[in-house]
Amino acid sequence: MGSSSSLPGIIPEKKLKIWKVFSDPRPEGEEILKMAKLAHAQKSKGFIVTMADETYYFLIDDHGGRKITRIAGLCGVQVKEFIVGSSGRTFALTNDGQLYSPDLVTGSLTGEKVVQMASTGMRALALTLRGDVHHWFLERSPTVIAKEKFDYKKVTSVACNAYLSVALSEDGQAKTFVQMLNTLYCLSSTLGQEKVPQKSAVSTSSPIKKITASKSTIFALTVDGTMH
Repeated sequence: MGSSSSLPGIIPEKKLKIWKVFSDPRPEGEEILKMAKLAHAQKSKGFIVTMADETYYFLIDDHGGRKITRIAGLCGVQVKEFIVGSSGRTFALTNDGQLYSPDLVTGSLTGEKVVQMASTGMRALALTLRGDVHHWFLERSPTVIAKEKFDYKKVTSVACNAYLSVALSEDGQAKTFVQMLNTLYCLSSTLGQEKVPQKSAVSTSSPIKKITASKSTIFALTVDGTMH
């Protein structure tokens, strides 16, 4: 019989152990890593989801001690992605579009299917299957941004950092992919100061197809491969 790491869907242990938080997991952690299908590592903390959809939190504390905690609220829900903001606040997105932190996020997201989520330390954005954008600050509940603020266009992507939040929309009248993703909206700037979404002043020779963010910069990739 082959080892568990050879089973389809399992991440090889050697790939997990390049991260410090998973490098010396002790016997309990070893058994968890052997069945890992999803992993997220960031500095001294990490998350593992096993083939049985059990979710575990790995931590190296300030004294070098290692702790492993089973997150009961994220077990059995089929987590597909972890999103960690700059302050360490963590969200988990499931296959069926539910968003956890670690409890289920409700407010305007109740009954909605989330397809993308972006977060900084204090700000969070969620994009739903219907193309609606929901946003919230600190520990407040999510609220939806009215479609009219995006000229009634479906939003296809969101990104944010500590300084700015942006959303990319598709042209409702467009028929081809190249024409679709061509309007970039700035949602807000300084933390806590709400603004009406405004079209970005960025000028591109071809439509934008993807946006993403680093700690201090927003990046836009156009269909011709140019990065702005």
